[in-house]
Amino acid sequence: MRQNILNNQKSPRGFTIIEVLFALAVFSLGFFAVGVMQTKGINSARGSREKTEALNIAETQSERLMAMKFYLDDNGEDDDGDGETDFYDLNPGLAAGSFSDNTDWTGKYRVYWKIVDDAPLPALKGLAPFPLTRSKTITLWVTPDERPGKTLINFQFVKVGVSKT
Repeated sequence: MRQNILNNQKSPRGFTIIEVLFALAVFSLGFFAVGVMQTKGINSARGSREKTEALNIAETQSERLMAMKFYLDDNGEDDDGDGETDFYDLNPGLAAGSFSDNTDWTGKYRVYWKIVDDAPLPALKGLAPFPLTRSKTITLWVTPDERPGKTLINFQFVKVGVSKT
């Protein structure tokens, strides 16, 4: 009788094929999810790097434009080529128009800027007793060379030149 009891017990033989396939499917979904997260993380890091580089390029160009003298030194000559000897000649580097440059250190981006002449500003009490006769609104943006339609950075600032004439 004792032998019968031992013979009737089933010995463990392992997992069925259904159990193995189900476990394999669960692990596959997990690995797939990790792969998707990894890809999204890499793309996010690339986008952050592009925006950081574009911001540095835009800041460099805006600093160049802000550092330009609004008026050329008065030397009694027609420095801006308008046919008149002005008390203050406007700097031709700040002429109205649209411009672009790709002299960034990476060679992957192009910086654009647009300069617009503004109307004279009235005298401001305490700041200037006379009208501010010149101001320029400068819009600056950076795009990647391989995707010129995508703007990474875009900002605007005003440059003001003071004149007593």
